[in-house]
Amino acid sequence: FFQKKTSKLNALLKNDDVPKAFGILNGRVFNLLVLDVPTRLQGQGIGTNLLLKLSKTLHSMSCKVIELDDMTTRFKSNKNIYIRCGFRYCKYPPSMYASPRRVIDTITNRP
Repeated sequence: FFQKKTSKLNALLKNDDVPKAFGILNGRVFNLLVLDVPTRLQGQGIGTNLLLKLSKTLHSMSCKVIELDDMTTRFKSNKNIYIRCGFRYCKYPPSMYASPRRVIDTITNRP
């Protein structure tokens, strides 16, 4: 059973045509390891929607903070997806953080 589930997950993660987000929940801190939207699908709000759904799920699980390292090509740009979704840079970039509630509020209150 576990082998089948692991094989399906590995196949999904290797599929470059599928948008995906995953990370590790450690207590009340979620470390976002991957947010990946295929190039042909970028600019359609898919990454933002992934972050919104992830944040709602984490909020319902009493997660207090989402952490990540910004490895995007739009590092510190106003068009950076993480900045636009409410994340802030830590003292030492590229590390960023936001509470799930902040991400939810920032995305849902955008014009």
